[in-house]
Amino acid sequence: MGSDEAPAWAGILREWRQGDYTVEIDHILLANGRGEDGFLEPVAGTAIGLVVISQTCDVVNYGNSDKEWVTVAALIKIDEAQLTNVQRGRAPTWTTLERPPAENVVVNLNQIMTIHKSVLAKVRREVGFDTDATRIRFADALARKHGRFAFPDVFSEQVLSDLRKRVTEAHKKDSDQGKAYRSIFSTRVSGAPNWDNAEVTVGFRFVLVPEAELQIERSKISEVVGTHLQKIKWPEGFKPENPPFVLQTEDEMSAKEWLESQEVDWGFISWPSGG
Repeated sequence: MGSDEAPAWAGILREWRQGDYTVEIDHILLANGRGEDGFLEPVAGTAIGLVVISQTCDVVNYGNSDKEWVTVAALIKIDEAQLTNVQRGRAPTWTTLERPPAENVVVNLNQIMTIHKSVLAKVRREVGFDTDATRIRFADALARKHGRFAFPDVFSEQVLSDLRKRVTEAHKKDSDQGKAYRSIFSTRVSGAPNWDNAEVTVGFRFVLVPEAELQIERSKISEVVGTHLQKIKWPEGFKPENPPFVLQTEDEMSAKEWLESQEVDWGFISWPSGG
């Protein structure tokens, strides 16, 4: 086949999109050890099916050998309680499809593998999403899993974990606390001079939804957030900025402030030990 000649599978894969899946393959290949010769020892993990997590452009393109592969993840079944956590963003190693093959079936982002496109072309395609909006949310879930910022362990365990618990408990309440946190679009944190320094000054930036969507006035949001931040027991090597936090909308935040801060993904922050 010439370099410009389309492979046999190219036409079939034009229909595939990120988030589409097949249930004709009920396992995923993983490695759980190395043999005496140094080669990895594969093991077949069980799966309900496989979902494409490669970007759509990478699925439909062809050319050199690097473009002949796609990445897939396992579809697994979980219980109702676990599904609720996924839907609330508390289990980011799993994500959902708009059109799953069955109830309680989710994508396991911890179990992925690479397959040749000729394999994908031989199985029946199932549509995972009907709209661009839901496909975008799926892409965001993939980015969230692999692109989050790694805060220092002691800061995550002793500051963010405690704050996460307070935020989670308050968020579901029909109270000033709940309205305050539902008015916050994103939480960002800066560490000066940098997160690797022996002494780090920490500043929180709570990015609000647009003014028209606020569920409560700014003064109340500031009061709620301030009360919770005052309860933080700062570990050695970390101290709050003065003031310790700022409330801003995206329009009020400068590009410099955005770039010099990191988003807190509450779903990835571990609970305190024993909590």
